[in-house]
Amino acid sequence: MWISGRMRFAGFSTTVAISPDGRRIVYPERWPDGKQHLGTQLLDQAAPTLLPGSEDAGDPFFSFDGQWIGFYAGGQLKKISVQGGAPVELGRIYSPVGYGASWDVDGTIAASMGILVPLSLFPAAGGAPTPLTKLGPGEVSHRWPQALPGGSDVLFTASPSPASWDDANIEAISLKTGQVKIVQRGGYYGRYLPGGYLVYIHQGVLLGVKFDPKTLQATGAPARILEDVAANPSTGGGQFNFSNTGTFVYAAGKSAAPAWQVVWLDKSDATLPLLAAPGAYTEPRLSPDGSKLAFMNGGDIYVHDSDRDTISRLTFTGGASMPAWAPDGKHIIFHTSSLFWVRSDGAGVPQRVLEGPSAALPWSFSSDGRRLAYFEPRHETGQDLWTLPLDRTDPDHPKPGKPEPFLRRSANEVLPRFSPDGRWIAYRSDESGGNEIYVSVPR
Repeated sequence: MWISGRMRFAGFSTTVAISPDGRRIVYPERWPDGKQHLGTQLLDQAAPTLLPGSEDAGDPFFSFDGQWIGFYAGGQLKKISVQGGAPVELGRIYSPVGYGASWDVDGTIAASMGILVPLSLFPAAGGAPTPLTKLGPGEVSHRWPQALPGGSDVLFTASPSPASWDDANIEAISLKTGQVKIVQRGGYYGRYLPGGYLVYIHQGVLLGVKFDPKTLQATGAPARILEDVAANPSTGGGQFNFSNTGTFVYAAGKSAAPAWQVVWLDKSDATLPLLAAPGAYTEPRLSPDGSKLAFMNGGDIYVHDSDRDTISRLTFTGGASMPAWAPDGKHIIFHTSSLFWVRSDGAGVPQRVLEGPSAALPWSFSSDGRRLAYFEPRHETGQDLWTLPLDRTDPDHPKPGKPEPFLRRSANEVLPRFSPDGRWIAYRSDESGGNEIYVSVPR
């Protein structure tokens, strides 16, 4: 069945969701007012109905009884009645977009809070979220939860890389004991289908395997089901959904990692290629003198030297992210389960500078290199700003001091940047309800 020619791939997980009874679908569309809203449509109707209040919504999902639609918008998890009405805010998340949510029969919603964090549980009636999962050894993100029948377990995808999900694991957590079990290795966006099957994406193909939701056991060899289901191996999202009655709905298309060109842009809007070949490059950060570019590719950090036109690989874990240059241009700090320090020429071994597992994301240094500004999610207050003192007597082996809170409020404060003279820190906050730039004086 063809649903809509105006449907937009707005969600990172599911562009279109179908109600549990298989009678209704919901998907984001661009409407005549020029804005993106959710449209809901009964399958025996010819056109969708706009849901006012769902501007900029993505990743829609139905409640277990089909009477509500949950979605992400503006850094919030929200819900709205299928009959329309004002949306209800359920809580803030740690990033502008979410990465999947699922409504359980007990009235809770298992949901992603952001990029490099585990899953949380939101009360569907409103209230503070509570932690659901913890990142395991080598894991950097948990996404795409699905509440399993019976209300006692939640299926999700766990990855060792923030940008490459083909080698992720499909896992399940018991809501009663907290025990986690790997149910399928090598795939993403795992979903249990009524009738006893687990389906997931691997290398652009939808695969299926027999699965017992009571024992959480997959048996037999995976079988190829579809090769034209849209999915994104860079985010781990799959573009399909299904009802309890057996109706399967999906967006057709080949799964492929996005690729783009990295270029210089001058004042006249002219561009000049910087990296020869297009790729799934993210998080580009220029060195202080502008001669080198650190960037992410496939879960690792690389450095391009413009003077020599060479590229060096700095990490080999598949789970690195957020490179930030030290003021000397000879060192980089990055995140992989915690904060690590490495020479930008690739010599030596990365040194841990923040003890224990942490979702701390580095962003900028003071001009003297003695203090790092970073942001980190906390369940009580959202994303908070911190600074880390560094003794750099030995530049290759800095000694960290005790992390110091800079800003901890019930809003998401991110991307802290020191001013050149070190007197101010600029940052982004959603305190006003939208993303705004603020400045504050370091303590």
